Amino acid sequence: MAGPQSKIQLYGCFKADQRTSMGIYAEYLLDALNQCGVNAGLFYPKHGLEHSRFSTMAMRYLRYVQYPRMVGQVSGSADLHHVIDHGYAHLHSKLPNKLKVVTVHDLIPYLTWKGMIPSSVGGQRLERGHGRGGAKPRRPSLNLHSLSYLKRYDRIIAVSQSTSNDLQQYLDIAESQIHVVPPIISNKFYRRRESEIQRLREKLLIGKSTKVILITGREHYKNLLTSVNVVKNLVSQGHDVRLIRSGLSSPVFDQYVVQNGLTESVTSVYLSSHDELPALYSAVDCLLFPSWYEGFGMPVAEALACGTPVVCSDRGSLSEIGGDLTLVAAPDDVDQLSDLVWYSMTDDAHRQQVRQFGPSRVLPYGARQVANRLIDAYGV
Repeated sequence: MAGPQSKIQLYGCFKADQRTSMGIYAEYLLDALNQCGVNAGLFYPKHGLEHSRFSTMAMRYLRYVQYPRMVGQVSGSADLHHVIDHGYAHLHSKLPNKLKVVTVHDLIPYLTWKGMIPSSVGGQRLERGHGRGGAKPRRPSLNLHSLSYLKRYDRIIAVSQSTSNDLQQYLDIAESQIHVVPPIISNKFYRRRESEIQRLREKLLIGKSTKVILITGREHYKNLLTSVNVVKNLVSQGHDVRLIRSGLSSPVFDQYVVQNGLTESVTSVYLSSHDELPALYSAVDCLLFPSWYEGFGMPVAEALACGTPVVCSDRGSLSEIGGDLTLVAAPDDVDQLSDLVWYSMTDDAHRQQVRQFGPSRVLPYGARQVANRLIDAYGV
């Protein structure tokens, strides 16, 4: 078991990659390991090309050429080297000859390429998609290059049992090599006071009787256009509902909202800090998360921690994370999703159940619990 005598080196992502969730994952792990008495450090690569106007090509160069060269800057005295994002698994060959660990969060590019995840919806490609229009998704060559290194690692951390199953089924990785350790859900996620909730609703110009649905992200696999169709369905039934999308801008999403005449019912917000999310979860009536696939699905756990009802798809890890507290449907069943969303926002018994048991559902994702599982998986 890792202890004060052990040194763990974590390897993060380029900040310019805009993989906010990976940064959060790494920072929470670092803090949790140190609080458990483990001597852990976190290395973030930095390079002037991160701000190049040729951002896509620059990031590929930095990820696959420059970062492996930077690994030598990191102290080789660590007992274990942990790459926190499988997209950087190709660092393996440059890491010191010590125990090597990598976290796999999902197989989205691979499964999209294989046709198991739609690359577009209605011929429209959302951000970070893998194909244009109805065309066959292109082969994710660089992603496959990184994945090809996975079997060389001493340990693979899968963030869910679903991801572990995918690794075994699609990449033929031995179960004995994989350890399921979920990401940390911060203890900052709890239901806020009513006064704070009301202030946020007033700031967002939400009426007292309006039911609010939250969606997150902008990636193609988030299935956001279906969420718009759900709102359109509910509005056509005469319900007073509002959809709020949290995340970076998405022109395709915005265009779809306009095309469906829902500009008065849909709002996009960008939160400058992850710390603002608990108040938003507390202020809405439901999280709608109809993803085509998720390796874990942190918003589901975060919403439950805040006592907010969740309606999600039955794909990937989502049923595993939410258990019987979440309401699930097929990601393309707009009618059933609509019915479940309305039920989750209006049924007092269900809402009280989620309010009461949601926080306890996510206790296994607490910092100390996750850190202890990770230390056991390290085995040093």
